[in-house]
Amino acid sequence: NAVRARGARSDSVSYEPFNVLSLPIDSPQVNSVEDALCAFTATETINGGEFTKSVRFQEMPHALVITLQRFSYDATRGAASKIKKELTYPMELQVDPAHLAPECQSRAYELLAVLCHTGLSIDSGHYYALVRYDDSWYWYDDEIVSKVSASEVAKRTYDVYILIYANRSGKVSFLPSASS
Repeated sequence: NAVRARGARSDSVSYEPFNVLSLPIDSPQVNSVEDALCAFTATETINGGEFTKSVRFQEMPHALVITLQRFSYDATRGAASKIKKELTYPMELQVDPAHLAPECQSRAYELLAVLCHTGLSIDSGHYYALVRYDDSWYWYDDEIVSKVSASEVAKRTYDVYILIYANRSGKVSFLPSASS
C-alpha cells in the first residue's frame, strides 16, 4: 500500500505479505478476474481528496490463491447475501505490470484448481472443485470424481469462488518441506 498526501513529495509505504488475495467483485465494472485485479490496484482518493491510496505487488507468489468475495452484507435484510454474477477467469494469467511495483517481476500462471459454490446464500449451498492433474481436468463432487474438459471448467463463471494458479516457470509443491 502506498498513501500520498496532497502536495507531498513521497509516499508512505506499508508492506503487507499475503498468501491469499481476496478480490471484491461487487462493482458493475468487474466482470473478470482481470477486472477485479484492476479494481483492487486502482488508485483511490480518500478523505475528500487529501490523500490517494494505491496497491502494487512487491513480490508475486509461486502459488497465487484468489478468493472472490461472492458474499456481501445486505443492510436491508441484516444478513449476508450472495453476489450472483458471471465472472470469467483465464486458464493462463499474466499479471499486468501496472499492478506491480517497479522492482517486481511479473509471473505467468496456469490455473490449477477452481472451487465453486452453488446455492443462494452463505448459509446454504454446495461446494465442488475442478482440479487439473497433468493435462487433464477432474470434477470432485463429494465422493464422485469425473473427468471433464477445459471448456467445461471455463463455464463455471457463476459458481467460481476460489481460483488457484501456479507459477508456469516451475513446479509448485503444496506439500510441507522435509525440514518442517
